[in-house]
Amino acid sequence: MMTLLPPGINAILLLIFVSVLAGVMGSRQNGFQWFLRHSSASERALFTLTIAFPFWFWAMYKVVFTGDDDYGAISFLIVILSCAFVYWKKTPLSSNMLLPSNLVVSANYLLPFFNGADLPSTFYIYLGIGCLYWISMAAWNWDSRFQDSKVGDELRNSLV
Repeated sequence: MMTLLPPGINAILLLIFVSVLAGVMGSRQNGFQWFLRHSSASERALFTLTIAFPFWFWAMYKVVFTGDDDYGAISFLIVILSCAFVYWKKTPLSSNMLLPSNLVVSANYLLPFFNGADLPSTFYIYLGIGCLYWISMAAWNWDSRFQDSKVGDELRNSLV
């Protein structure tokens, strides 16, 4: 794939674009601050799915058409499947699935740091940003398990 930007920069720009797009879509009813703090697990799952899908598609493209062994094809698929499950099941247990699936993606971003890959520095920057992004997504999605129950409301109020 030919590009004028250094490796990893396209991915950073895509991450910013889909994050803003998903954030605007998620917050259009109650505002962005409400969305970040009080959205339900199913709303967060939809947001997370919106972020993960283009990266899964990109990874699948690389696997199918270039023969690249991009593990993002698997890790982002795990996120997509957990998001779909959380969105449709809406049980307290289902919201717990987002944490491990987001951490799988974050771990996938770390692999090149430890397997001796010779990548351009801009791609390592993207990998670091991606790892931190998905760790923060995991924490945000983990918090959603408190959003769908009275117990969660009571616990959240006692912590504030």
